[in-house]
Amino acid sequence: MTTFAEDASYVLVGGLGGLGRAICRWMASRNCKYIIALSRSGMESPHASSLKEELEGNRIKLAVFACDVGHREQLQSVLSLCAESLPPIKGVIQSAMVIRVSSKDIIGGGEDADKHRTT
Repeated sequence: MTTFAEDASYVLVGGLGGLGRAICRWMASRNCKYIIALSRSGMESPHASSLKEELEGNRIKLAVFACDVGHREQLQSVLSLCAESLPPIKGVIQSAMVIRVSSKDIIGGGEDADKHRTT
């Protein structure tokens, strides 16, 4: 069974979406004590507060940061903050994604052809 070092932090990119939250819970169940969740929305995510409360109720530190990992300066700033206040980072899990659907992607047209969605 996979376990995590208790004296290390682990970064989860895209940590507040459905998949990210499931991974956070899985990590917690495998003895991970420090999780750094990076998402573009940070604590503004509708699920951030409840996940943080849930994990910290189980003595797991969830550090949530609004960070677009595609922007080097944002990422460097967040990692510097983490280095000051958390154990060293020992691993990274990438679970972020952006899905864009446009009318060019939809075959057959119709009323759904004009809908655009970004997740």
